[in-house]
Amino acid sequence: MAQASCGKPERSGPLWAREPGSLQSPCCVPFSASADPWEAILASSRGDTCVVPQDLLDRLRATYDAQAAEIERLRASLGGPVAEVVNRLQELEAEVAETEARNVLLENETALLQQEEQELLREVEQLEKLKESKSRSAEEARLQVEELERFLPPSARERDHEPGGGAAPGGAPAPGWRRRQGGRPPGV
Repeated sequence: MAQASCGKPERSGPLWAREPGSLQSPCCVPFSASADPWEAILASSRGDTCVVPQDLLDRLRATYDAQAAEIERLRASLGGPVAEVVNRLQELEAEVAETEARNVLLENETALLQQEEQELLREVEQLEKLKESKSRSAEEARLQVEELERFLPPSARERDHEPGGGAAPGGAPAPGWRRRQGGRPPGV
């Protein structure tokens, strides 16, 4: 018979629950499904050592080996799916990191485009003000030309409206040439 240290062994679940009645006490009395196999051994102990029959140790070792083998089979059967899940998780994490980096780039591009839009809007506003100012100046100049044309003698005004006419003495364009020529001086 082998000697073992006294005290209850740690266990994750009842070993005898798998095979009720298969384990026996040193007295060769079968354990019930709910009985503790160490109870009779510990009751017969003499202090810090107790006697455990070799056949009980062998059966316990066989049960342990069977459970360890079953655990390894379960780990192996889960290894493929677990590895696939881990690989997929790593792929998804890489995609998330890439998406976050893309989002940062897009946010930066959006900020730059918004700045450019604001600059363009300011430029459009300045150009519209310039256009309005030039339009007013052109209208004022047109009104001034019309006012000055009223002071011309009637013969000069008639000559401006004749075909082929329009040149003032000295080769200068006659008043009103802009209206007749669409804004271009005669001969151009």
